[in-house]
Amino acid sequence: KIGGARVLLAEDNNINRQVAREILEKIGLVVDIAVDGLEAVKKVKASSYDVVLMDIQMPQMDGFEATHEIRSHQQFQELPILALTAHAITGDREKCLAAGMNGHVAKPIDRNKLYAALVEWIKPRKTPFQITVPEKQYTIEDNSITIPETLPGIDVSEVLDRLNNNKYLFRSLLF
Repeated sequence: KIGGARVLLAEDNNINRQVAREILEKIGLVVDIAVDGLEAVKKVKASSYDVVLMDIQMPQMDGFEATHEIRSHQQFQELPILALTAHAITGDREKCLAAGMNGHVAKPIDRNKLYAALVEWIKPRKTPFQITVPEKQYTIEDNSITIPETLPGIDVSEVLDRLNNNKYLFRSLLF
């Protein structure tokens, strides 16, 4: 339904970018990255996206400022912008909506909630198109990678669930 959609992920944290990109590409989305709000604004102006996932706290320009700047241009009034943020306390969602964002997805990312938000906001394409997923440096189903069943302070099964059971990614995040 939304496969092949173009997503701009504005996220300054490398680990968060890696996890989000993996989740998004796994469902067939084409992901472009911006490492701060200023870069996100430049990329939105230079390219065409079906949705923007916007972190709130970023250097150069935060997610609120970036959203305000994007919304100041008439051609981007309808562009879905979803907050993808650790700001998840009461009132944060409302602040994001008041800033011009269309929705709010809390971190750590729950794949099902993210997918539901994407399905809600990405307009289905009328014509099918080829999906080209970037070549990976690892194999998701690599069964040779072992992960301890328990780790102090980490719910291993929950982390693996959030990472789509990608043991390679989990291991790379640990070490």
